Amino acid sequence: MRETCNVHRLLKAAVGIAVWLSMSLAPGRAIACSCTEGEQPCSEWTNFNIVFEGTVASIKEFPLENVITFRDVKAWRGRPQTTVVTKTGGGSCGYEFFKVGERYLVAPYRDTDGTLQASGCGGTRPLKGAEGIVSYLATLNGPPERTHVFGSVWAVTTSRYSESSAPIAGSRVRLKGPSDVEVTTDVYGQFSASGIPHGYYTATASIPGSNVILEDVGFQLSALVPHACASVQFVYRPPGVRIAR
Repeated sequence: MRETCNVHRLLKAAVGIAVWLSMSLAPGRAIACSCTEGEQPCSEWTNFNIVFEGTVASIKEFPLENVITFRDVKAWRGRPQTTVVTKTGGGSCGYEFFKVGERYLVAPYRDTDGTLQASGCGGTRPLKGAEGIVSYLATLNGPPERTHVFGSVWAVTTSRYSESSAPIAGSRVRLKGPSDVEVTTDVYGQFSASGIPHGYYTATASIPGSNVILEDVGFQLSALVPHACASVQFVYRPPGVRIAR
């Protein structure tokens, strides 16, 4: 008898991107900022006019903002960009996690003064761990009816005082719906599948070396949505691993 584990799927909250968009489209930006927790749905990436990846070459610090310069830039949407500005200080909504030499996926917005601003409420993030998003961005130049599903499988690990996670490689992920598709996670715990038929799907992921099967709550690939996509995240808590306190 195989063990079945219901896992928490990371809920994709459109509210977070709505907060970001309202900030970027408003005539003036408020001083205070609050980012609603949650990841924007993957389809929201079609709303970004500029998305690129690049390695931080330099960071120039000023009293209220930092100017970030990139090298080895690759554009995913719009023209390649080499410089963005990010606000600093509490409540600024800036992305303050840039480090020289690290590579990032950057989704800036154009401010009222014409500068490109990297927001902590938007899509900007380290490139490592964003492979699924990049795989989706790579499909956006294709036909709008093309679908894409991506995600990851992780195991929770804990120490006495903290909790972290590690990717699970070799997990078999099955997508069941109008078509049955099976893919395997890579060394980073990532998986993706493109061009599967529209419709409702459920997803499961195996844990290598065990009879554990993780189950997702399901997702819809709507034929009414151009470049329909879904992001599915599995989190496995091994027996005996307790929540860190």
